[in-house]
Amino acid sequence: MYKKDEFVYGYKIVEPIGSGAICQTYRAIGPNGKFVTMKFPSVAMVGDASTYERFLRESKIGKQLVHPAIPKTIAIFENYEAPCLVLEYIEGRTLRSILADHAPFTLEEASWTIRQLASALTYLHNHGVYHRDLKPENVLLDSTGRVHIIDFGIALLEGAGHLEKPV
Repeated sequence: MYKKDEFVYGYKIVEPIGSGAICQTYRAIGPNGKFVTMKFPSVAMVGDASTYERFLRESKIGKQLVHPAIPKTIAIFENYEAPCLVLEYIEGRTLRSILADHAPFTLEEASWTIRQLASALTYLHNHGVYHRDLKPENVLLDSTGRVHIIDFGIALLEGAGHLEKPV
């Protein structure tokens, strides 16, 4: 969708970092020179009302929560034809790729990871947020072993209306 060095909403695209059925994710450089994550709906989803609402919901979740395991929402561009979420960039690897290279974890590594996940999930649930897609691909570990839960695209926000599933 976007090319290296292209400017989008004032952010310079560096490289794609993920692509799925619903969105494409890029690493970009912000106006302050720091890396950010930019999420855009896939071309096939542009104009789909439920996809647009998912972006708004993910932004709302990111703005209202403050926890070290949850990337912060920096900005949202609500242009209906090209919505975009700008999130804190987390330098790390997915739990899936780490386990593929380094399984099994030691008891200490597993315990540390599980305690962090439990803390983050408790925080989310206490704030009425239910991730609904927690899997090793949606958990990043940074170089210090700190857990970060990503991809709140199908999260449920208590009190928010239910969305139609995109086709």
